[in-house]
Amino acid sequence: MKAPIYACAYTVLAVFQLCNQVGALSSLNAYSDISRRSLIAGTGGLLVSAFNPDQELSIPIPIPNLQVLEDPDTYSSLLYRPPDSDEKKLPLIVFLHGAGKNQRDISNLADIQGEYGGLLPSLIANNKAPKELLDNFIVVSPYAFGTTSFYDEPRSKMLNFISYAAKHIPQVDPSRIFLFGFSDGATLSVELLTTQRFAGGVICSYGYTGILPDLALQRLAGLPLWVFHSADDAIFRVQNSDQLVKSLMKDNGSTKYTRFDKDPEGFTGSVRGHTTGITASRDPHVYEWLLSIPPAKFS
Repeated sequence: MKAPIYACAYTVLAVFQLCNQVGALSSLNAYSDISRRSLIAGTGGLLVSAFNPDQELSIPIPIPNLQVLEDPDTYSSLLYRPPDSDEKKLPLIVFLHGAGKNQRDISNLADIQGEYGGLLPSLIANNKAPKELLDNFIVVSPYAFGTTSFYDEPRSKMLNFISYAAKHIPQVDPSRIFLFGFSDGATLSVELLTTQRFAGGVICSYGYTGILPDLALQRLAGLPLWVFHSADDAIFRVQNSDQLVKSLMKDNGSTKYTRFDKDPEGFTGSVRGHTTGITASRDPHVYEWLLSIPPAKFS
């Protein structure tokens, strides 16, 4: 994993400026200047069909339990829907992975032995996800193909993807959209949560080392967040999450913090301690807690 540089609050402030300009999630324009690979049938032996919003979400692909949802202007993603979800509105979890090589096709997200093994998409594909998740949530997992990290891309690109997913998955309850971010995905999630378009978030191995601007703290105040980090994290220092939680606790009684003394998954070496995304993904209490969060009221 490659740790990005968090030397200043520039990127956080850029989000605030963007949000002040556009006002609402749905009004953001997608960036089209970033080259993307179009997923086609047969790539790497994986039969992949692009999602067509005019069709039912029933296109079979050889990734168990998952389908491909592709926004041609932003990201391809893996989509999970509970089997009985056709007749009801359900909360949506947007899962944002961390930094990686991201050169394989989208099946990389579902590979239990791969660089994202143990995280939500791979647990779902391999029938290892908690029942509390599988029965109650739609999950969409975008893939940062061709770039090291979502963090390197315009924030509006991810916001547009989420808007696209919420619009084209008819079972999504737009008042109950949650961000679940790991590593770089966690750091990005905190920035996106300041747009006040989400009901809450799960933040695992947060990577921003600075103090959040006052505007960020104001926008995060009262927003339910559950932060996970391990004290022996070899990639992102636990003090990152300590500072985040300390700042939020002043105005946010809805913040939960799970701080491990050592790697909860028993990893060693270069990724020691940087595994809380796996731990949180497998924890049924995370999904019970998300279900307890009331719908967001957007102004």
